[in-house]
Amino acid sequence: MNACVEVTGGDRFECCVAATADQLVAARAAFSAWLGELIPPVAKIRGNDIVLACYEAMANAVEHGYLNRGDGDGDVILDAAYDQGHLTVTVTDSGAWKAPTGEDSFRGRGLPLIEMLSDHNRVKRGSSGTEVAMTWYAANTEPP
Repeated sequence: MNACVEVTGGDRFECCVAATADQLVAARAAFSAWLGELIPPVAKIRGNDIVLACYEAMANAVEHGYLNRGDGDGDVILDAAYDQGHLTVTVTDSGAWKAPTGEDSFRGRGLPLIEMLSDHNRVKRGSSGTEVAMTWYAANTEPP
């Protein structure tokens, strides 16, 4: 299934795409457009941070969760809910968690980036996949 849809009057967004780079680009664009239409509006800088953090979580799912599978052999699911400026986004895959090896000094920056850009986050790893949950408590205001 490759679909990104607004649900429940526009305050929820769901997206399920194949785990490929081109599908993530489309998902990022659809998610960014949805953020731009929210009321109260998401602050511009916060919106950029949110899109970057969510895209990083999706890219990690493709790169790490489905490392030993063929291109597109798995899905990445983004589920977002917005309520009075409070935004929660969950990115889920059904792949296997790949622990950082520390061998490549240019790798391993994704989760710290997500931690820096979100107000709260949680990574849940399990035999059925990985879930990254991110929250922004005042997405409609600029960060301090």
